Amino acid sequence: MPTLRSARETDRAALLSICLETGDSGQDATALYRDPVILGQVYAAPYLTFAPDFAFVLEDDQGVGGYVLGTPDTAAFEDTLEREWWPPLRLQYPDPQTTPPAERTPDERIAHLIHHPPRAPRELLTTYPAHLHIDLLP
Repeated sequence: MPTLRSARETDRAALLSICLETGDSGQDATALYRDPVILGQVYAAPYLTFAPDFAFVLEDDQGVGGYVLGTPDTAAFEDTLEREWWPPLRLQYPDPQTTPPAERTPDERIAHLIHHPPRAPRELLTTYPAHLHIDLLP
C-alpha cells in the first residue's frame, strides 16, 4: 500500500526523475531532454530546498513514485528563487537568447526559463497565494 510522507533530501534524485518521466504533459519526457535534470531543476528541486514543509512523496515497496510539492506563498517563493536558486543555475545553463524561440531545443527552452522565470500575476496571488505540483508515475 502506498504511503504519503514528507520528502527528504535523500528523495531529491527521485523527484528529478519523476519530473522528467512526467514532463511531457504527464508522459515520459526522457527522450526530449539531453540533460536529465534540467526540467526538475525548475519544477521540482526548488521546493525540496526552499519549501520542505510542503514537499511530500508517495512511496510504496518499489520506491518513490510520485510527489506533491508546493508553497503557501508563491510571491515569496519566487523572490527566494530569484535570490538563491536561479543565480547558480544561470552559471550552469547559458541563456539561449541568440537562438530564435521557435528553433530552441527543449533543453534551451528550460534554460531560457531559468534566465527569465515567469512570475505569477500579483492580482491572482491576492486571492490565490499558494500553488502546488502533483506528479505521479504510472
